[in-house]
Amino acid sequence: MGRILPALNGTFGLLGSPGDPVYDVTASLSRGARMLLGVPGLRFLSPSEPGVRGIQSFSPIAFVGLPMPWRQSVLRPAAVVEHAGRLQTITEASGDPPPPRFVPGDRDGAGALLSGRLQNVFLIGGHRPSGEPTNEIWQYDIQGDKWSHVFLPEAGQLPPGDVKAATFDDLTQRILLIDVGRGPDKKGVMRTAMRMLLLDLDTEIAQTVALFPSGLEAATMGIASAGDGIFILVTQRAGSDNWRAQELRLTKHNRIRCLGQLKGEGTVFDVPIHSTNGVFLPVLDDGVQRFTALSPHEFRHDDSDSNCGLCSPDRAEPGDDPLCGER
Repeated sequence: MGRILPALNGTFGLLGSPGDPVYDVTASLSRGARMLLGVPGLRFLSPSEPGVRGIQSFSPIAFVGLPMPWRQSVLRPAAVVEHAGRLQTITEASGDPPPPRFVPGDRDGAGALLSGRLQNVFLIGGHRPSGEPTNEIWQYDIQGDKWSHVFLPEAGQLPPGDVKAATFDDLTQRILLIDVGRGPDKKGVMRTAMRMLLLDLDTEIAQTVALFPSGLEAATMGIASAGDGIFILVTQRAGSDNWRAQELRLTKHNRIRCLGQLKGEGTVFDVPIHSTNGVFLPVLDDGVQRFTALSPHEFRHDDSDSNCGLCSPDRAEPGDDPLCGER
């Protein structure tokens, strides 16, 4: 299975694996699938696991998407299935299933990720239309068509806020995400804070592993698991034609170590994808979709910025900005 790319000039491209050609699959899509793929805000999800190219091979499900912002009336993630050589919506292929018993309520700013091996979609954080944080993480079982609550943090643990990017490591059952929220600093001044948060689904422990400097709240961000405790973080500031990729390692003590940085030009239009051929970044350059390889040997370590601009949460001084101090 591959990944459906956003429509460009009325056509839909299929990426089998980054580095391979992008195939025009418009003619293979049913009318319902084309309408579904064209829904504004619908985000099709790549599996978080490195090298996993879709849902398990025995499943007819080819692509899974989630509309953002999430609305309870949607009931479940959108699915496109392979049926008789065509790509159709799941309801076209098998009819409308009964609604799930429990469904997450309306929320804006939530994050979503897909585990291809577990066949689960995670809906993380966000806030209700009233502005109140949901403080929730939901898990959707694709095969069982069932929503359930996961990760109920203990008192004193900060739940995820509005999520900018997230990835999942199924081997360790941990979610690494970047979220944004507002709260008082040590002087009591309300500020917007952005952090990197590690959620352990087995122990249900949340831990802040890094803090971001001010000014990145409107940036485009993406994160991908590269295996062996290594993650690729991509950032593009609002209005900029340049992007930056950072190779990060999560140590055994859950600290972030920066291994190197890589910079490039173009507009990032999707999250980084880790396939069997490596990690690739979808970039729009002069109206053309291309995939830039984020090869480990191309990342460069900068001794003058050894932390890649990230701050350790235990180094903040009293009265500092809740991110990294006044900037």
